[in-house]
Amino acid sequence: MDMRDKFIFTGLLAIATLVSCSDNLVPESPDNQIMEADKTYYVSMSILGDGESSRAAGDNGTPEPGTDFEDGTSASENLINNAYFVFYDEDGNVVGDIVPVELDESHLDENITDDSTIERSYKSVVPVSVKKGEKKPAQVICYINPISPSTLQNPLNVIQTISRTATWSTIGGSSTKYFAMSNSVYYPRSEGSTSGLAPNEAMPQIAVAIPDTYLYTTEKAAEDALGSNNTLNIYVERYATKLSFKAVDPTEYVTATRVYDLESENPTAVSNTTTKLVTLRFEPQYWAVNAESNRSYVIKSFRQESELGEVLAHNYNFGNLNSRINPATYLESINSWDYSDGASVLSAGNRWAWNNPDLHRSFWGMSPAYFTQEYPEVSSDLKNLSVNQKYISYNELKTPGNNIGFAATEKTPQYFRETTVGYRALNSKNPNAAVASVIYVGQYKLNLDGVDLKEGTSFYTYLSGNVPSAGVSEDRPYIYFNTSSGLNSEIPGGESMLLRFFAQSTILYRKSQTDEEKAAGEYTRLTIAKKSDRDMMLDALAVSEISDKVKQNYDGNTTTTLKLQNNARSLQFTSAEDASGIYIVTGGGYMEIVADDTPAASFDENTQIRLTDANVTLMRQVGLSYYYTTGHAYYSIPVKHFGWYRQGNDQKNSAKIDWNRVRVGDFGMVRNHSYKINVTEIIGLASGIGDDDNPIVPPANTEDYYLAYTVNILKWAVVPEQHVKL
Repeated sequence: MDMRDKFIFTGLLAIATLVSCSDNLVPESPDNQIMEADKTYYVSMSILGDGESSRAAGDNGTPEPGTDFEDGTSASENLINNAYFVFYDEDGNVVGDIVPVELDESHLDENITDDSTIERSYKSVVPVSVKKGEKKPAQVICYINPISPSTLQNPLNVIQTISRTATWSTIGGSSTKYFAMSNSVYYPRSEGSTSGLAPNEAMPQIAVAIPDTYLYTTEKAAEDALGSNNTLNIYVERYATKLSFKAVDPTEYVTATRVYDLESENPTAVSNTTTKLVTLRFEPQYWAVNAESNRSYVIKSFRQESELGEVLAHNYNFGNLNSRINPATYLESINSWDYSDGASVLSAGNRWAWNNPDLHRSFWGMSPAYFTQEYPEVSSDLKNLSVNQKYISYNELKTPGNNIGFAATEKTPQYFRETTVGYRALNSKNPNAAVASVIYVGQYKLNLDGVDLKEGTSFYTYLSGNVPSAGVSEDRPYIYFNTSSGLNSEIPGGESMLLRFFAQSTILYRKSQTDEEKAAGEYTRLTIAKKSDRDMMLDALAVSEISDKVKQNYDGNTTTTLKLQNNARSLQFTSAEDASGIYIVTGGGYMEIVADDTPAASFDENTQIRLTDANVTLMRQVGLSYYYTTGHAYYSIPVKHFGWYRQGNDQKNSAKIDWNRVRVGDFGMVRNHSYKINVTEIIGLASGIGDDDNPIVPPANTEDYYLAYTVNILKWAVVPEQHVKL
């Protein structure tokens, strides 16, 4: 068959149009008609597309035609390698074979509809052959540049569950990207309604319905209908999201260290400290999207989820999903919004209009990450969790050929998988790690009292203090270093973390020895003022990561494990044997430290404490420091979505994020949306990376680093530009 193909296509969306005509139509037939013989129908098709928005959307987070759309980058984002149509009967079963359609510039339609969201137009006639025993075609999905065409011929209930790791493909080793696209999924309004709103009971439109009058029995009749304005549109959207990132040069971060005078023979002087300025300069190396979904659905998903995060067989209706996206009631008893089905929603002026039937699109959807059962609080959780998201390590970023991250100077937009999460993620213990975020990774270079330290210097932050000599009003974490030998800092003129921990400890004792000590009591506290005490502690203690045993016993309940960032360090006993002669004070008095495997028959709970419990007690007393391996560190910037800009967001202009008050849709990366993050100021201290091989899981308190931001979701579809101060 000589089939002439014409399509309509534009940057962000594509629309396939089936055109009707008054002659040679298929006769009216009963519903559920089953073909008694093989038959071929012809359908007139067009594909349209919208432009890309160039300005920030309004406070309701919804772009408006004419002002929030502009052309996509036709050189790459609009390229079409192949296109297919899959037809379904009214039950969602595939009818006939997949229909390939060729698209090229020779079929460009110059008579494009006067619509500010349409960029270009192509037209085509598409045949669908129905086999004996099949029902008539009643629905259609258009796939452009599919990653794996062979799997497209699945029933609608199956195709909604199929996912892909790739969102674009190349041909023959070329670097040219062909972006995969499929039907835009949204909630349609009631027939005849002019409100533009979907009714609460509306279900999402996955495939577009085909009335009988749009099916032709001859190819000529379908070709004659191409000029008709009586069209049925199929909007198509890319699987990919687009994000560009740029940042200003970081501001130097000035803090201090406290140095002890161990050379003094005066015990009082030994305990005194000299404060020295430490200047940290963050040198950016890479950026990447962290917690990105591992896969993307072939069709935008609105599937329901169980309380355990399981994908259910049914889609949300509009009302139930809207109650999760626009909840009106905050439940103080659980510090969360009321996300129950049918819960009250924000008033019309304050809610986010996330679904727009007039634009044939929605601005939200479920990625596979939505259905993660548990979200990590710290990187060690990833050993035992099954997650649908990728958390990136420093070494993965720096390894050539991994194609995971980008150079810090790379400002060209990059493409990612759709990544969204729901209310369970926002109610988790670490929502900051559950949402997609940009991590800005680099290395600190340090200057101690005017002297530049060698590149790759590792350091610790511990406690906080003021730095008045640097003109800094707020307290800042102090800096300490590894040891070279004994208690000496490996950095000349600096202070070691080990000695600082010794100075902080107040619960370690030994037996009194001198008459003066015995007069004061049976036990004498170990202090850095005496060299013999320092040597005793040096033999028994080390700056250490926290063992699993200590984490499991932290609250006395082995069913609960303490969650710590992978760069957390504390003062810990190395062994019970090394701790011989040291007693630790607990609520029960002065306790001798014994091995964990000491038999119960020989263990005296009134005078002895097992090693793990002693380390728990010590860690509680001295607290935690945070290690920066060779100075490596990162900032984490959650990607804000349209929901954040709804009028009803009472923290929209806040300097910090209160995760308890975040709603579904405030953060995420939705397919066919373009995001811009612009870091306008970097003045805060980045989080340390304690192990370059461990995945980066941002701690829940990193909102302290975000002094302000704004995002632009450009058409593709667009939120306001994200200006960030770190």
